[in-house]
Amino acid sequence: MSTVQRPPHCPTCGTRPLWKDTSAIRSGREDRWLWYCTTCLRTYLPTGDHKRRYA
Repeated sequence: MSTVQRPPHCPTCGTRPLWKDTSAIRSGREDRWLWYCTTCLRTYLPTGDHKRRYA
């Protein structure tokens, strides 16, 4: 049985989960994505651990 990976919360707002913004991903390129907060409208780079867990 697999467990659901919940996204981290926004470091600025603290209560809202971040969304994985995949709009910059293109076929044949490195998996480049950002975390996006719908409350404060900021983007955050994922850590290496985040890329392994959420890729």
